[in-house]
Amino acid sequence: FADAIKNEDFKVWFQPKFDAKTEELVGAEALVRWINPDGQTISPADFIYVFEEDGLIVQLDLYVFTSVCKTIKRFMNAGIKTVPISVNISRASLHHTGIIQKYKDVIEETGIPVELVPLEITETTAFKNKQIKELAEQLKAAGFRIDMDDFGTGSSSLASLNLIPFDVLKIDKSLVDFIGTPDGEELVRHSIELAHFKNIHVIAEGVEKQEQLEFLRKYGCDTIQGYYFSPPLPLEKYINRFQEYSKAE
Repeated sequence: FADAIKNEDFKVWFQPKFDAKTEELVGAEALVRWINPDGQTISPADFIYVFEEDGLIVQLDLYVFTSVCKTIKRFMNAGIKTVPISVNISRASLHHTGIIQKYKDVIEETGIPVELVPLEITETTAFKNKQIKELAEQLKAAGFRIDMDDFGTGSSSLASLNLIPFDVLKIDKSLVDFIGTPDGEELVRHSIELAHFKNIHVIAEGVEKQEQLEFLRKYGCDTIQGYYFSPPLPLEKYINRFQEYSKAE
């Protein structure tokens, strides 16, 4: 792991997010890929859970966060329009001593606006440990936007929304896949209505089909993320596509 970090074998990819109505590129999510020197890609599904068990996830979280901040700074220096790039933060990182200060230090060192790096916390993490509420409030006080990831997969979505002052709710792909069935559509519609009632922005992830997009638009979903518009992209391909959308404005 140490060698992989040193050699920058971990690469940050970016999945764009688009405005549901205008289809304008409005953000992205940072996703990590482990690419060996021989070019072999190791799926996050094969290493994230191991890193979570042995604590290495804290180092990886900080590595990805720092990489994203540097990328945003690169965009700013190049005069490229910048949009928020969200970064996942694990439960282990949230409990790690001094982690909030470390994240604040990276923001200060790179000199980027803190609102350009939202932090995604999974619903399960938020609900299972109430101590997260205090940590999330500290992050909010530092200026970070907090997104609830994987909404609909936890044991109590309503409780999670009341526990932490989230800015954004991300409807999980498992719920989006229910679009087309009466019960599933009711769940998605009520999720959007609930979030908007609490003045929370809604992102649907895992959108792959035209009918899913049309349903989400109909019921006021704010932002779309998924293969319908774009898969995760390595940095240079993301920049190329990003510039295309910037020029189209």
